[in-house]
Amino acid sequence: MNRDVRRELKIELTGSQRHLLQILEKEGPLNITELAEKLQITLGGVTSLSNRMEKASLIERRRSEEDRRVVKLAITSEGQSFLNDLDLARDKTLASYFDKLSAEELSELERLCRKMLHS
Repeated sequence: MNRDVRRELKIELTGSQRHLLQILEKEGPLNITELAEKLQITLGGVTSLSNRMEKASLIERRRSEEDRRVVKLAITSEGQSFLNDLDLARDKTLASYFDKLSAEELSELERLCRKMLHS
C-alpha cells in the first residue's frame, strides 16, 4: 500500500521522515535530543533527516526566545499540508482496495478482523 500512496502523492518520503513529521505535528516543536529518543535513532541521524526535510520546507528550526542556544524543530505549514495530503492519499488507496470487494466479502473481512482483535 505504501507504494500506491507514494505514487498518489508524487513525492518520496521515507518512513522515518513521515514519523518525524507526525511526532512534530502531535507534540509540537522538539529539540534534536528529544526527537532522537522518540525516533530511536542517533542524534546524527536526526540531524541528517532534519537537514533534508528543512530543505524540502517540511520543517523549520526555531531558536528559543528564552535561550538563543536552544534550537527546536517544528513542522511548517507545508509539512502539515503534506501530512493532510498523505491521509487523503491513504484513504483513497484503501478505498480502491475495498471497492474490489463485494458486500458479502466486506462483511466477512470485518468479521475476521473482529475475531483477530478479540482473540
